Amino acid sequence: MSTSQFTRRIVLKGLGASVALPWLESIPSLAAETLRKTPPKRFAFLFFGDGVHTPEWWSKGQGANLELGPAFVPLEKVKEKVNFIHGLQHPGGVCDGHAKGAAGVRDLVEFCAHKGVKYLTLFAFSTENWNRPAEEVSTLMGLFVQYLEKELKNLAQAGVRLQVIGEVTGFAQELQDRIAEAVKTTASNDSIVLTVAANYGGQWDIVQAVQRWQAEHPQANARELTQAQLAEYLSTAHMPDPDLLIRTGGEQRISNFLLWQAAYVELYFTDVLWPEFDTNQMGLALEWYQTRQRRFGRVEGAVLSS
Repeated sequence: MSTSQFTRRIVLKGLGASVALPWLESIPSLAAETLRKTPPKRFAFLFFGDGVHTPEWWSKGQGANLELGPAFVPLEKVKEKVNFIHGLQHPGGVCDGHAKGAAGVRDLVEFCAHKGVKYLTLFAFSTENWNRPAEEVSTLMGLFVQYLEKELKNLAQAGVRLQVIGEVTGFAQELQDRIAEAVKTTASNDSIVLTVAANYGGQWDIVQAVQRWQAEHPQANARELTQAQLAEYLSTAHMPDPDLLIRTGGEQRISNFLLWQAAYVELYFTDVLWPEFDTNQMGLALEWYQTRQRRFGRVEGAVLSS
């Protein structure tokens, strides 16, 4: 049995810390010796409040046969000691956030129309969103159907013209029918054009535009395609390029949204999450936009007013 010598200073120091820690563990020499003999087991959690990019964050199998996604490559050497827990969902978490965000759309549309905004585009569902958990995707699809059911009459009465851009053929037939009905019902309205980007991606838009142009000009050489011609085949050909792009949630990227059209857009970033982005926040964004000088490549002396 080994003995340890404690000075009065060490004992008093231990007593002073024993309010929060067991007394023996609070004595440095004993604590160090204990750690050497029985190392404590550590359990670490990684939490991402805004979700993760699922194509990168995944695991399959277990033990030596465990396969890791790109984000987990650094864990390859210790993967047999790592546990991955799947299927955890927070009731009323992400899905409720989407529902709250959808509920505020009417106020934002009416506010923008009142402010003289003629075109408002909302990024509802990207081509990459199919990689999200099945429950979340199902919730988003359900919200889309519900929104069209509940708000179609209100949109029509408010003079809102609804447009949907994206590969809508990827949706269930019921949703496709709802979209077609809403677009047809509001086709003659002119108060504001509300464009919903659903199953949309900026890269997809450019590719489909080139493919459509090529299909209509099978004998043409691709070198003959001009920027102006390509723009006519984009899904947004019916409206002008955006002046202001608002990114919520503290992210500093545009996430494959209107890549071609956003060449000279003013970028406004806010930490406010989409469900909390109300008319007051929209007002702040519009006020910020009014301070911008839009040069479009010109020198400062030849600025176009916004």
